[in-house]
Amino acid sequence: MIQSKHCKLCKHEKRNLNDGLTCGLSNKKPTFEKTCSDIKFSNAFKKHLPELLNQIELEKNKVTSVYLSFTLFGVFGLIIIILTSLSRFERTLEFDFSYSSFNYLCGTLLLYIVGITLISKAYMDIKTHKNLLRNLVTEKKEIDRILNNYNLNINVF
Repeated sequence: MIQSKHCKLCKHEKRNLNDGLTCGLSNKKPTFEKTCSDIKFSNAFKKHLPELLNQIELEKNKVTSVYLSFTLFGVFGLIIIILTSLSRFERTLEFDFSYSSFNYLCGTLLLYIVGITLISKAYMDIKTHKNLLRNLVTEKKEIDRILNNYNLNINVF
C-alpha cells in the first residue's frame, strides 16, 4: 500500500525534508494499511478533480483534429520528399562544383529538410496527444482506486 497517494488527497498531509510525509493530526508517519480513518479530502483535491475530468474530455474531443493534422502534415511531407526525389535526384548526382550546381544542391536539401520537418511535426503532435491523454487517464485511475477503498465514487466530488 502506498500511503503517500492517500495522504496526497488529504488536507492533513504534512511534508518536510527532515521527516518526509507525516500526518498533520498525529505528527507521525502514516501507519494505516488500506484506509485512513481520519482522512478529510482537501479543497485542492476537490478543485483539481473536476479540472482533471475536464482535461480528459478536452483531450478526447481533440482526437479528430490531431489525426487530421497528423494526416495532412504527414502527407504533405511525403509529397515534398517524393517530388523532390523524382524531379531533382538525377541533377543532384551530377554535381560539378559550380555555383549553380551548389545552389541546386542546397535547394534540394532544403526541400528534403522541409519534408522531414513536416513528417516530424505530424508524429510529435500525435505522440504528445497520446502521452498527455495516457497520463491524465492514469491519474484518474489512481484516484479512482483510492476512492474505491473508501467506498466513494469520483462523481461525489
